[in-house]
Amino acid sequence: KVNSPKGGAMYLLAKITLNSLYGRFGLNPFLPQHEFILKGDIQDFKDNLNGLILDKIDYTTHYLVSYIKNNDKDDRGIAANVAIAMAITANSRIIMSDIKNREDITLYYSDTDSAIIDNYLPDHLVDDKKLGRYKLEGEYLYFVSIGPKMYGAIDITGNSYTKIKGFSDVVDIDVLDGLLNKDSHSLKQNKLFKDVKASQIKRSLVDYKLQATNNK
Repeated sequence: KVNSPKGGAMYLLAKITLNSLYGRFGLNPFLPQHEFILKGDIQDFKDNLNGLILDKIDYTTHYLVSYIKNNDKDDRGIAANVAIAMAITANSRIIMSDIKNREDITLYYSDTDSAIIDNYLPDHLVDDKKLGRYKLEGEYLYFVSIGPKMYGAIDITGNSYTKIKGFSDVVDIDVLDGLLNKDSHSLKQNKLFKDVKASQIKRSLVDYKLQATNNK
């Protein structure tokens, strides 16, 4: 990533690989398996299965059975190591503590690898080309957050943006600001739902309740 031009193919490949690295190490080696079983054979299948049936979908003459075997690692060669995944996330928290524990800045919001603060960091901590260093993503005149991954900001050019986890449409920053003194705000959004049995993906208009939280 460091040696590739930003926006190039190798840069993007390196970025995706790094972002998914800890998740790859943290994969569960006991993955479910899926099999079509004749309805007349389903009881024999249950009796002989040394494991747990997770789901069963009726397909007229067959069941599509999802199951996991006891003490039997996935035979597709899943190489995982949860200890390495934990070490990666733990080191990330150590790096983030450089910001959270500083006395010369006020911390307004932080996430896994980002923070909103009221001052500039020392130069030796900021370098958008070096791994493990911070990158200045933007400068804001106003920032509001009502919970984890639910925030909005107005930058120094006057442009505003919001981010709401689980909500795909745009939310006005005034809505977030109002929720600092209001219990909740009702929104609607289109979501896709899959129907495995019917081999369909359906779009439905659903309610989304936006409210402030102190859970994190």
